[in-house]
Order: sequence, then C-alpha cells, then structure tokens
Amino acid sequence: MRKILIKLVRNPLGWKLLRPFARFGSFLIHQRRIFEHDAYRSRQDLSDSFSSNIVLHGPFRGMRYPEQLATGSSFLPKLLGSYEAELHKVIEEFCAARWETIIDVGCAEGYYAVGMGLRQPQATIKAYDLDDHARRMCRSISDLNGISDRLTIGKTFTPDSILQGSFEKETLLISDCEGYEKKLFTSKTIPKLQHCTLLIETHDFIDIGISTALGELFAQTHEVEWIKSRDDIQKAKYYDYPELDEMDLQSKEQIYHEGRPAIMEWMVCRPKRNGHHAN
Repeated sequence: MRKILIKLVRNPLGWKLLRPFARFGSFLIHQRRIFEHDAYRSRQDLSDSFSSNIVLHGPFRGMRYPEQLATGSSFLPKLLGSYEAELHKVIEEFCAARWETIIDVGCAEGYYAVGMGLRQPQATIKAYDLDDHARRMCRSISDLNGISDRLTIGKTFTPDSILQGSFEKETLLISDCEGYEKKLFTSKTIPKLQHCTLLIETHDFIDIGISTALGELFAQTHEVEWIKSRDDIQKAKYYDYPELDEMDLQSKEQIYHEGRPAIMEWMVCRPKRNGHHAN
C-alpha cells in the first residue's frame, strides 16, 4: 500500500486526485493534536483560578463559559485570556469603535462573536459555523452572557451572502474558515466589502497561495496590515500571566498551547475610503 501511495503522489494525475484528501488529513491531524493536548491538560492540577469558567484576561475579560470546552481550538488559552494574544491590540481598536453589525464566519463556540457582543452592546451579531455542535455551544454561551437577543446564528456564509448583502463602514467581518476564505473573498465579492473592515485568518498550510492571493486582491480597496502568530514554546517563555507564575515551562506550554500547524497570518483590512468605522 505504501508503495502504491508513493507512486500516486509522484504521478501528476494521482496527486491531483489525492490532494484534497491530503489537505483534509492535515486538518484532522491538527484537530487531533488539539484534542490530545486538551486531554493532557484535563489530567493536570490547574490553578483554582480556572474553575469559575470566566475569561481572566484580554479584551473579553469577564466573559463566561458554561463548561470547560471549546470547539476547533484549545480551551484554556481562551479561559486564561492569552488566546490569539497577537490580535489583542487590534481587537481593542475594534472595541473602541462603534459597529452596527459584526459578522463572524467560522465562529466555533462563539469566543469572538459573544466577546465582541459584550464589548459592543449596540451591535447586531451574526455568527456562522458549519458544525452543529459549535452552533449549539455559541447559543449556550450567548445565553449565559445575555446577548442572545442581538445574536443570530447560521450554518453557511457564502460568496452569494456577500453579493446579496449590504456591508457599510459600520460593519466588522471576522473570518476563520479553514481555507474557505480563498473562495469567499474574490475579485467579485471584495468590491462589495470596500467599506467594511475585516479580520481574516489565512490558512496557507492548506493552500500556500491563500495569503498572497488575498493580499493582492484586498490591496485594491483596503489598507492591509499583516499579523503573524507566535510559536507556543515562545509563549511559554515570554508570556506573563500571574496565574501561571508558579508553573514550570512545560506546564505553561500546555496551558498556552494553541496547536497551530504552522506560523499563521491574519489580515487586518481597513477600507481606504471614508475611514474604517463610525465614530
């Protein structure tokens, strides 16, 4: 079997057939690593600070979780408030603005959808995720945090959703959709978003051309800022959260671990015309 697979991989036609399965396999490996690390953590003696299921730090400090569980990502970094700390500065910038609509594509259990809803009490939140369990969790967390009356949850957000929608300068769109961003943001859909501010996580480990292609497309309508993720080992060495002061480096790494398969990049896309948000 191994020899047959090697021959198929080396054959252009064979690789064309196998490539979609290989990409999906890398995604599954990523999810398994997250599960294994969360399972490891669940066996550790963690600080009592984590027992309340309340986010301790970061832009969504005070947000409540009904249980110690996240979907598609590690839970403890979210509870600690270190999750995607690379974005905290820009998230605070967003929180200081005034948005009418916030759209979260690939919302998972609702960390950003509910978190931004808490920080933007006047905003309507629209969250989307293909996973049924993720949508149920998002509803549960929104209920617990008292924003359900402003939050709608859907399954799919497609290029047609953009083409048929209205996206003004008071709209913030957050995207983390595991490579689908290359199909979602195109030369046809981006002009509809020219007044909208976007935060997009790109997944070049799935398709190495995603960030390059989107960077070129958005450069026509937006000022694009790039932010890179940090390695989990570097977080353990240099992040400073008081709840972890007494832990050794290995234990800290297990808490901070987000399990990314590569150094990731986020695009912060601010419209070139008429400012990027309402004051």
